[in-house]
Amino acid sequence: MGDGIYTALSGAIGRQRQLDQVSHNLANADTAGFRQTRQAFQENLVDAERGVHRVTSGDQIIDLTPGRIQETGNNLDLAISGPGFFRVKGPNDNEPILTRNGNFRITNEGMLVTQQGQQVLDEGGSPIQLMATPDEILIGEAGDVWDAFGMVATVGVVNVQDPRQLEAVDGGFRTNAQNLMPASGGLIQGSLERGNINPVNSMTEMITLQRHFEAMNNLIQTHNRSDSVAIESLGRI
Repeated sequence: MGDGIYTALSGAIGRQRQLDQVSHNLANADTAGFRQTRQAFQENLVDAERGVHRVTSGDQIIDLTPGRIQETGNNLDLAISGPGFFRVKGPNDNEPILTRNGNFRITNEGMLVTQQGQQVLDEGGSPIQLMATPDEILIGEAGDVWDAFGMVATVGVVNVQDPRQLEAVDGGFRTNAQNLMPASGGLIQGSLERGNINPVNSMTEMITLQRHFEAMNNLIQTHNRSDSVAIESLGRI
């Protein structure tokens, strides 16, 4: 079997992974604060003497371009104007999840949580408890939370020193504590940041990737036919 089929196969696998990534991005186009991710690839020389190359997966690239901020009128909806992330409680208490999704709610116990039930953390890393209705809550640009009796908490907003150290996880991103630093972005109450997905561009990209994937498959089939013809000819000899 020729080396070309393995090169074509690695290319097809790469295009399939890119298709999966673009599909995931499109599926989250309406998710508040969503950040699209892209799969990087690199070409590796595996046999210099014969000039054989393979396509292998590289790092996952997170696009931190801000999305459009949309007013909702809900006092528990928060958008970050500028760089930064909310901190919410993750599966491991020592590793909070970072998110731009400020679509929050209050539980029956008064805890401020995400729609998935993750507790929103204050600037000290503790859960935020509110003994007031959403209509009675005011949240300032600096994250200070006020109810009828005064200031009760400050929503924790952080930024990262090196975005390349962000790891996409369910519900947001994760990074080590040494990569965190104070955020310069302010909060906007009653608004949400939309995902940074352009559906038209993503659909165009998906069509292009699908055509590349089909071309790789056709190349694989061509190599298969060539190998079959070579085997049949050798058998006759």
